Amino acid sequence: MSKARLTQGTPVSDIDPYSDESLILPWPSYAKLQGMGSAVWLERYEMFALTRYESVARALKDDDVFSSASGVMMNDDMNLVLRGNTLCSDGAEHQRLRRIVAKPLSSAALASLRDEITRMAELLVDRLFAKREFCAVADLATPIPVAVVGSAVGLPAEGREQMLQWGDALFNCIGPMNDRTRAAFPKLEQMMRYATTEAVRGKLKLGSWAEAILDAADSGESIRPSVRP
Repeated sequence: MSKARLTQGTPVSDIDPYSDESLILPWPSYAKLQGMGSAVWLERYEMFALTRYESVARALKDDDVFSSASGVMMNDDMNLVLRGNTLCSDGAEHQRLRRIVAKPLSSAALASLRDEITRMAELLVDRLFAKREFCAVADLATPIPVAVVGSAVGLPAEGREQMLQWGDALFNCIGPMNDRTRAAFPKLEQMMRYATTEAVRGKLKLGSWAEAILDAADSGESIRPSVRP
């Protein structure tokens, strides 16, 4: 949609939510956009920003109007790569895929991780206590989530240390095609190589989340049906 076709009174802004300044301190920009209306046209990207709870809730629930099937990223490269996955799907297709990936996240499934998480935390605290001085972010806040998620997903130990870098790269690749996005693509390609060579049968932990997804694929549960009701 071009600016010329916007209806009269549509809020228009030149704010860039993806600038370095906005990413470091986003709240002033968010407040300005929210104060302009529930949907604000971003001139730089020729897209609408939904700024209030009601507009976001409506968009998430109405996939006839706000479809995710063609992609929800702000650049075509990522939309092509991720089209058809859980995030980029609508309706019954989305619900079917979501059920598969959500199974390990039930309260009962997560409760089974309690002992493992407790053991990891106790070992970490003992190690940091022995050091006497440590970085709260790098040494305390980072290791447990990476270890727990890596173990629960079932990833091989080698390569897990890059999970945070991969997550950061994926986040950057979701945005507009700017220098930050382009710089993140090589790291994302590295993650994809890891997924196709290391996150495979024989290298995954037995009974892990990743194995459950592979089981669903092998059984046809995760394959899109050719005929819909």
